[in-house]
Amino acid sequence: MDVPAQHAPKPVTSLPLPETPKTAAERVSDLIEDGSLYPSHYKALKNRAISDEVILERGYATWKGPHAALEAEKGWGKGQRDPKRYPALAYPIYQLGGETPHTYVYRPDQPRKNKDGKAVKYEWCKGVRPVIDVLPKYKEALADPAKPLWLSPEGSLKADALASIDVVSAAINGVFGWRAKNDMGASLILPDFEGIVTKGRKGHCHINFV
Repeated sequence: MDVPAQHAPKPVTSLPLPETPKTAAERVSDLIEDGSLYPSHYKALKNRAISDEVILERGYATWKGPHAALEAEKGWGKGQRDPKRYPALAYPIYQLGGETPHTYVYRPDQPRKNKDGKAVKYEWCKGVRPVIDVLPKYKEALADPAKPLWLSPEGSLKADALASIDVVSAAINGVFGWRAKNDMGASLILPDFEGIVTKGRKGHCHINFV
């Protein structure tokens, strides 16, 4: 018996399978392939024991020339904008785990020299107040004294190596990065310390003496 067309069973169509999310390694590989992160800079990060997951969260990138971030902030000097300083490995600084970068730091492949003839390995915008740098994933941990905190005065890369093994870590910009200046030019303890619960917390500070 013929079945009316309006009652005929509809053909079964196979639904497309959902795409499997890319792994961190695959996403980093994409960055390398499109030139957003040079292989040499990726190798430097891996040599510092920084995981692919942290590379992505931090937002490490290769700057091939003076970046737009330099134009957005006053205080970057002529030498820091010099095309000879590039390419460079760059990364944002997150004040107390905030989502929006406080500033950027970059490590030039061809560093300039200071007045004493020493290479300036890391470039920081003059006039930008130092902060305590914390990856956004650890923002809530700053309020939890049950979570031990490691503070690195050696900068963000060493803190990110700790974060790569899921150690709650923070960084300051050098051994004198715990202090800042107020509007009158007087030195004071970095105000960001007020944003970290310290009572009852086990803390560690690691310094590279080599």
